[in-house]
Amino acid sequence: MPDTDTPTPTMPAAARRYSMIFMVLLGITLLLYLFSIPLAYGMLLTGPAAAIVGLRALWVTRKDKAIGYFRLSMTFGIIVAGFMTVTALSLVVFHDIVTELSDCMDRALTRSAVEQCEADYQDSLNGLVEDLYDRFGVTTGS
Repeated sequence: MPDTDTPTPTMPAAARRYSMIFMVLLGITLLLYLFSIPLAYGMLLTGPAAAIVGLRALWVTRKDKAIGYFRLSMTFGIIVAGFMTVTALSLVVFHDIVTELSDCMDRALTRSAVEQCEADYQDSLNGLVEDLYDRFGVTTGS
């Protein structure tokens, strides 16, 4: 009796290999996001590496239309890896301000001290953003 079941699409071996590496790199990137500033800088390495491996997995499967959900999932993962890379770059730009906030919050014992830390953080952040605007010639319109 002939087998009339619908065949399931098979994943190419290279796509399986690249997707496994991609998931490991993306997992490490998301884990580094949870850690403090020195370890979070590792996202600058793992984020782009995950995006490159994910793009390679998409390239390997470009002609296989039967695994569209895999390709869609990989695309979303690549977007997440890119977002994590941008987040790491923002940590580099705002390193001093975030470090000062962390140190201040560690020393704050009262509610008013916490509020003062947050106010100082906002002032420092606004000053840095205004400095960046001035440096690149961006006008805010106000």
